[in-house]
Amino acid sequence: MTESPVIMVATIAFGMGIDKPDIRFVVHTHLPATVEAYYQEIGRAGRDGAAAETLMLYGLDDLRMRRQFIDQEATDDDHKRREHKRLDTLIAFAEASSCRRMMLLGYFGEASQPCGNCDLCLDPPVMIDATQHAQMALSAIARTGQRFGASHIIDVLRGSENARVQELGHQNLPTHGVGRDKAKPWWQAFLRQLISAGHLEIDIQGFGGLQITSTGQDVLQGNRAFECKEMKDQGATPRRSRERAPPADLPELDAVGQELLAQLKHLRMKLARSRKVPPYVVFHDRTLIAMADARPASRAEFLALPGVGEAKAEKFADPFLALLTGAPA
Repeated sequence: MTESPVIMVATIAFGMGIDKPDIRFVVHTHLPATVEAYYQEIGRAGRDGAAAETLMLYGLDDLRMRRQFIDQEATDDDHKRREHKRLDTLIAFAEASSCRRMMLLGYFGEASQPCGNCDLCLDPPVMIDATQHAQMALSAIARTGQRFGASHIIDVLRGSENARVQELGHQNLPTHGVGRDKAKPWWQAFLRQLISAGHLEIDIQGFGGLQITSTGQDVLQGNRAFECKEMKDQGATPRRSRERAPPADLPELDAVGQELLAQLKHLRMKLARSRKVPPYVVFHDRTLIAMADARPASRAEFLALPGVGEAKAEKFADPFLALLTGAPA
């Protein structure tokens, strides 16, 4: 009879897990205090060299709480200002649109290439022009006096007529209901991106009210565009639930394979420039190396490559298969 593996669950309290080499999963159920704390905590996973995963969950309440903790510290204003900047960096990391490892190591002064393994490398977000929705949100915040938190602003945008909205007369505002085409979770994520971009800030002294910054005023007045990550519709499969194989060792390419890899990289650069995106958004080197090694000749074989999903196959299968099979592009 096969014995079941022993599974241990522990918290970071008192250093639990710090002496375990085979931790497979680290989850943060709220925003850590700093980038340094986050890096140290996720560093407990995978010390034996095997694959491990991390997951961080957070919301706007975490941002408010962290700001509040900093402001309540018995320290001077310069120290508080530095701590707010460190928190800004952590928020930007959480809302990043490109490789998380590059951003994390860059914070500590270490240059790196896209890892090909984080959520943003495996499934790069599509950046969209969201200026109109940003102006909706900023206008609602301005017209309500810049003293309400995200929950009330979203109620106004989505056209709620709850008691609080009616008590304040906000159902009569021009912005009431202009954002009802988006669900509440969408607006929550959208406001986080506005905060991450520096267009909004949380007024801790004002009990968590959202306030518009100078750059946010530029967006509101049409003097600056705002791009955000395209967010999945409700009901879409969460990224964490998608099954994926652990990263495999890269194959060794012969001289012919190396030449083919160079051609694939040239095609990738051409496609990236036409779309005005970094090359890794098309495909990572790991995928191109696997492509040069396997040399797929059909869409089914192309889909079997690491880093290729239905969306990328739809966009890029034809030109890459044309190169690989020698057919006219």
